[in-house]
Amino acid sequence: MKKWILITLVIGVCLFQSQQAKAQQWLLPEPSGNQLTDLIFFNDSVGLAAFDYDGIYRTIDGGSSWTWVCSTGSENCSMLDIRPGGQAVAMCKTYLLYSSDYGQTWTQRGQLNNMSFQKIQLIDEVSVVSFIKLQATNSYAIGKSVDTGQSWVIDTLTWSPYPWMRTEYNDISFETLQKGLIAEYKDGQVYMTYDGGRTLHKLNQGFLGLDYNVKCAVLAPDTFLLVGIPGNKKFSVPSGKSDE
Repeated sequence: MKKWILITLVIGVCLFQSQQAKAQQWLLPEPSGNQLTDLIFFNDSVGLAAFDYDGIYRTIDGGSSWTWVCSTGSENCSMLDIRPGGQAVAMCKTYLLYSSDYGQTWTQRGQLNNMSFQKIQLIDEVSVVSFIKLQATNSYAIGKSVDTGQSWVIDTLTWSPYPWMRTEYNDISFETLQKGLIAEYKDGQVYMTYDGGRTLHKLNQGFLGLDYNVKCAVLAPDTFLLVGIPGNKKFSVPSGKSDE
């Protein structure tokens, strides 16, 4: 009898935990059957969601209901960024989508050739910074646009014709079109740039022989956060002072 009671209790606990796990899934109604790639909200009510090879969905009731507002065609929309005034950009592999009305309508911006977007940042209402991979040379670049992505100025980051000497960059975070952080993947080396990526200034000592998935973000004017290196660091710029 005790054995069956114990088995019953174990089954009950497993079912309870299973119900808890299910409760952590997307709240119904689920907008899309595809994988969610990004989710961002302008306020408590209005938000946007991007899904693999499906498009962009919009909510105006805090997520209780969703409306499909834009297709991304054959490309995957993998990142969204917004501004408080209602501007938004959506990143596909070779082009951007832009909205100026809280995501209600979208227009496609300039197409990249032999390049792909890795990350985008909407700096202000019309200015965009992008992290770009150049397919032909397997190198990286910083793209800057002052017209919502219709045209770009592209500055290639440090590159070598020898594959074993090439630097693999992992992430960027810009406060303005000119000032931002650029993080390497290998060794966790992080650089500051004041000219949009043309020149790089080391901010930390790399960790030789180790690979780090370093991510960076702007916290406030002149303040950046680095995540993914030992003892995640907050950098104050331009002083370069860091706090553990």
